[in-house]
Amino acid sequence: MIFDTNMSTAYMAGRHKQMTDPDVLKARPYWMYDAVNDSRTRPEHRAWDNLVLPADDPWWNTHYPPNGWGCRCSVRALGEHDLRRLGKGVNSAPDDGTYEWTDSRTGEIHQVPNGIDPGWDYNVGKAAWGEKVSEEVMAAWKAQGEKVYERLTPGDHESYGRKERIPVDSPVASVDRTIEKSEAGMRQALRGVIGGHEKAYSFSSGDFRYDIYVNADTLAGHIDVARAPYIPFLPETLTDPFEVWMSFEKHKGTGQVVLRQRVIKAIETGDKKGMLVVTNVVGGKMEAWTFIPVDNFGYLNKQRVGKLIWKRN
Repeated sequence: MIFDTNMSTAYMAGRHKQMTDPDVLKARPYWMYDAVNDSRTRPEHRAWDNLVLPADDPWWNTHYPPNGWGCRCSVRALGEHDLRRLGKGVNSAPDDGTYEWTDSRTGEIHQVPNGIDPGWDYNVGKAAWGEKVSEEVMAAWKAQGEKVYERLTPGDHESYGRKERIPVDSPVASVDRTIEKSEAGMRQALRGVIGGHEKAYSFSSGDFRYDIYVNADTLAGHIDVARAPYIPFLPETLTDPFEVWMSFEKHKGTGQVVLRQRVIKAIETGDKKGMLVVTNVVGGKMEAWTFIPVDNFGYLNKQRVGKLIWKRN
């Protein structure tokens, strides 16, 4: 379901870009909700099937599919000729009401439209490309670091009933304090650890599998130089995790949404025991974005968020 949802999200984001092309909008100014209508279809989504609204109707801001994990709904762009051929008219946006959802991590209460999963009440098409903002405003957003992103996918280690302190594994590698604490030094160390410029790491357990692409140059540019001695622990973190979490996160400045995966592990290193690899979907593949060794398990727990897609018992 994770893979299918990711593919559906990427497809519908691409469709949104196509359908909002000025020439396409001029020829096909109406959008029709298209549900699959089988036993897996949510009742609300079934009710929205064949609903026709103008492309600029605000309803699409919260109901443009997919509208939850496993949602297979889509949207068709229609022109006047299409409406006559299908015997359709333009409808009014339905008001299905909302329900309250409380983010267990922040305590914030959200009003979510009925029929939409928590964290999915946004337009994946608009969010995929983001809004352009001035360089000055963007610089201010970037200065906020992780706080610039709002998590859209609910869930954390408490809601999944997971242990607050994860078990600490025996190490395969060792801390290497000879690694030069510079981007160039980390790039060289990463190339040595992964055996070249780039490598794909795979992990599988039962029906679950992930493949994470590691590019030494890219990753070196996103690792704090103070973390250099812990680079040797990257392979065992990726190939023997304790938990794997996935979440959609929205940039508060641009509205762009990214899909992030967090690989969690603890290793006995003597000081920094918590290991975190954050990955992003880039160009259709999961790519390692940063590597964070931590000595504070409280910080590590704050990264155990979103949908728990794999766990070690």
